[in-house]
Amino acid sequence: MANRGTSDGAAGSSMEPEESIGRAGVSIDHPGGDDTHPRIILKFRQQPMSAQVRRLGSVQSTSAVDQMPIIQLVTEGLELPNEQQHCDRHIVFCTATSTTGAGAGDQRPMEPVVSGAFIGKDEHGVEGCFVSFPNLSFNCTGTFRLTFKLVTIEPGQAKEGAFFPVLSMATTDVITVYSADRFPGVRAPTALTKALMEGRVVPPSKHDDWSDGESSGLGVE
Repeated sequence: MANRGTSDGAAGSSMEPEESIGRAGVSIDHPGGDDTHPRIILKFRQQPMSAQVRRLGSVQSTSAVDQMPIIQLVTEGLELPNEQQHCDRHIVFCTATSTTGAGAGDQRPMEPVVSGAFIGKDEHGVEGCFVSFPNLSFNCTGTFRLTFKLVTIEPGQAKEGAFFPVLSMATTDVITVYSADRFPGVRAPTALTKALMEGRVVPPSKHDDWSDGESSGLGVE
């Protein structure tokens, strides 16, 4: 049975990739060895519980979400300065999977999103490596889980046709996507969101065709 992990603040445990599911995230050993790719945990600092389906034909391409996902990258065995030194090389892919099979046809339940890591200070003033996803776009209503996959792009390797192994992955709790008239609404910004936004360090995420190694450009494998 897949492990759903522990509450926020706990580190996920190592397991086989097919069981790599958990609230706190898990690590997948890179075939090149830990010396090249240290073990990194995807730790959820906050995750959404509800969202509004994107209106078809609307100029607005994103969905309203009660709160945006924010993940902290925690590198095992490294001091914080060394972790931060490589923060800008990390990118995280976000996809959605239906819990009921709805939207399993030609239409994706959510457009894939990719976002880069950045250095920021949390609500306690502690500096760390974070990834945020303010721009999610759900195509249909239902219940879903968001899956995040971490890859590291080494300098000089980001070229068309290049593929990068997934180093860590994590899956959220269930998020319910509502129609516009049923969406409960957006929550007030959390202290964490405010802290990261104050320094204007939260970069915009973008929608991309990168998905499980299938891409016209870069991809993950």
